[in-house]
Amino acid sequence: HNPNQKIFYFVINLNHRKKYIRKLTDAIEKSIIEFLKLYKIKSKSDKNNIGIWVKKRKIAAIGLSVSRWIAFHGCSINIS
Repeated sequence: HNPNQKIFYFVINLNHRKKYIRKLTDAIEKSIIEFLKLYKIKSKSDKNNIGIWVKKRKIAAIGLSVSRWIAFHGCSINIS
């Protein structure tokens, strides 16, 4: 990570939710898109590439690790 990124880490127990990783990734992507709307940044997800995009440039990356259905790691948003 570099100084021009904001990093968000989380831990989510999927044992008490649906054990569907793509659904979790989609929810994280939607959350980032909504967050960027607060700053009037129009962004979108891409079904072929995980992350959030502004035009053809990636603005946010998502990294997940899952062990025993506990999802952890996070996402980063480029701020410059």
